[in-house]
Parts: sequence; structure tokens; C-alpha cells
Amino acid sequence: MATAQAPSRKSHAEPRLSARQRADSEAREKREIQRLEKQLEVEVTRARRVLVEGLSSMYRAAGDSRLRQDLRGPKGSSDYIAWRERDKLINVSKALLAQSSVYAGFIDRMIDYTIGTGLEPVGEGEGTPADEAVKLFNEWAGRCDVRAMDDFGELQRKGLREMLAFGDAPVI
Repeated sequence: MATAQAPSRKSHAEPRLSARQRADSEAREKREIQRLEKQLEVEVTRARRVLVEGLSSMYRAAGDSRLRQDLRGPKGSSDYIAWRERDKLINVSKALLAQSSVYAGFIDRMIDYTIGTGLEPVGEGEGTPADEAVKLFNEWAGRCDVRAMDDFGELQRKGLREMLAFGDAPVI
């Protein structure tokens, strides 16, 4: 009786690489990793620069304007000296707010005691023009933030925080 032989299968195993080919492949991979790390470092540096520029632009409103230049007074006057020291005071306040929980707590307490949950108008009774104004105001206050992230009370708190911490109130 004849025995049937199984058909031979061709091996699809990967060809063996020589030591030199393996070393070249590893070197290419290492160079690619280094290139990607360098590219990532450049992107992180760029992102940090954009973040710093964005944060510093938030405080440009507190800088000197043409109107303030006219109002600061002649050199040597107390108004002029106060104007010169303003940037130093703003920078100290920014640093304290970022690094001191006590200072930040003082600012938060002042805001809580000044605004509470938010300043709201009060009407004079049903059907009066003042009552109608209160209704219109409350309707607007619910959608006053274009981004729909904060209500009017929170915008008041942010404005007061800017004024207390940095000496200038942003336009809300």
C-alpha cells in the first residue's frame, strides 16, 4: 500500500537578517526616535511660548494707555511715581495670587463679602416699569456670556477679582 505524502508547505517565515542589517535597522529606528523627540520638544516649546504670550496678553489691559499717559502727571509728582510703581505692584500681586493660598483666600473672601451670589436689581411691584426692567435684566443675565460658560454673577466675580488683584477691571 502506498502512503500519501502531505504536500510540502513553503515557509513564509521572515528571512533572517544579518548582524549588520539588524544593526542598520536599529540605528534607523534610533534616529527616527531622536527626530520625533526633537520635533516633540520643538512643539512643546512652541506651545509654551503661545501659552505665555496668551497669559501675558490677558494683563495688557492693565498697561499704560494714551489716556493714562495724559493723566499720570508731570515727572516727579506723586501721580507719576504711582504710575511708575504700578507695574511692579501688578507683578507682585500676580505672583502672590499664583503662589500664595493665603493671598488668594483674602481675594476670594473679599469677593464673597462684596458680591455674594451676584448683584441683582429689585423691582417695585407687579406691573411697574421697574419690575418689567428687572424681568428683562434677568432674562439677559442668563445669557450675557457669549460663550455660555458663566452667568452674570460669575462675570461679576471675575471682574471684581481682576480689579482687586491687578488694579484694573476688564470689559465684561
